[in-house]
Amino acid sequence: MEELGEGRWILQNSCVKVLLGPQGVEQLQGYQGDAWGPALLKEPLQWRRYSDRGEFWDAWDLAADYREKPLPFSWSSGPELIEAGPLSSQWRWRGNCGQSPIQLLLRLQAGSEVLELCLQSQWQQQHELLRLELPLAKPAGFWTADCSAGVQNRPSTPANAREASRWEAAAISWLAAGTDAHGLAVLLDGPQGVNGTAAGLGVSLLRGPTWPDPSADQGLHRMRLGLMPAAGGWWQQAVPAAAAKFREPLWKRPGVAAAIQPAENPEIRQLMAWPDRDLRLLELKKTAQNQLQISAQNLSPCRSAVAAQLKPWAIASWNQSS
Repeated sequence: MEELGEGRWILQNSCVKVLLGPQGVEQLQGYQGDAWGPALLKEPLQWRRYSDRGEFWDAWDLAADYREKPLPFSWSSGPELIEAGPLSSQWRWRGNCGQSPIQLLLRLQAGSEVLELCLQSQWQQQHELLRLELPLAKPAGFWTADCSAGVQNRPSTPANAREASRWEAAAISWLAAGTDAHGLAVLLDGPQGVNGTAAGLGVSLLRGPTWPDPSADQGLHRMRLGLMPAAGGWWQQAVPAAAAKFREPLWKRPGVAAAIQPAENPEIRQLMAWPDRDLRLLELKKTAQNQLQISAQNLSPCRSAVAAQLKPWAIASWNQSS
C-alpha cells in the first residue's frame, strides 16, 4: 500500500494492482507473467443514477432512453482507510443517491485475484436506476455473460434493429469482455441486469418501480461485486469457477489449538488433490464400498480432461478411493 497524496493510494497484492482516489477505483491492473499488465480502465469506475419509468412494464423493463435522463450523484467522503493488514485491506466511500444514503466498501485480500466492491444502501428512490459502469481501456467487439443454459455472447456494437433492441440481458453470476491482455470480468453475488457497449460494461443495481408493487426495491440492500483481470479471455482465466467461488466462499473459522502439530491440523491438511479448477464441487460423500463419491459440475465450454470426459456445463458423479 502506497500513499500518493491528494486522497490517492496504490493498493496491490500478488495478483491485482488498484489506484484509489476520491472518485473510487480509478485504475486496475492484473499481474501477467512477471510484470504488471496494461491499464484496464479508460476512466474511473462510474456509479450512475438515472430517471427510469420502464419501457413496456414498469417493474420489468428499463426505458430505452434512460441514459438521456441522468441525475446527480457523487461521493461525499472517501477514500477512508478502515482496515490495513497483511491479509486484508478495506476502504470506504460515503454518499447519497437522492434521499437514499449509500456506502461503498472496497476490499482486497492477500493472494486474491478479485477486487471486492460491497455496496450498501437504504434505498428510497422511485422511478430511478442506479448503475455501475466500467469504461474499458480497449473496446471489445463482443461481451459475454452466463445464463441458465451456459453463456451468451453479444456484440458490443449492434448491427441491426433487432440487436439494438436487446440493450440489456440477465446474468446469473458474471460478465466479461476482451480476449487479450485487456480482458476484464465482473463477478456478481446474484442475478443482475447487465449490458456491454463499445465503451465498456455495465451492471444495473437498483431501481424503484411502483407497479405492480409500489414498494419494490425499497429498504436495505447489500450487494457484492468483484472485478477480476481476465487476460486472454473469460474461459482461459476460469471466470465461471472464480464466480462460483465468489458467490459461495469457504466458511472460515479460527484454527485448532497450537498444541496440535501442523501435519495433524485438519485446518491445513490437504484432503485430496483437486484435478481441474473448472470443476465445481457439489457433493462429497462416502459410499458403502469405502470410497469417496464426488459430484461436480464442469464450468467450462470444453469437455473436462477428468471425470469421465464430463461435457461442457454438465453435472456428473464418480468414485475415488479414499
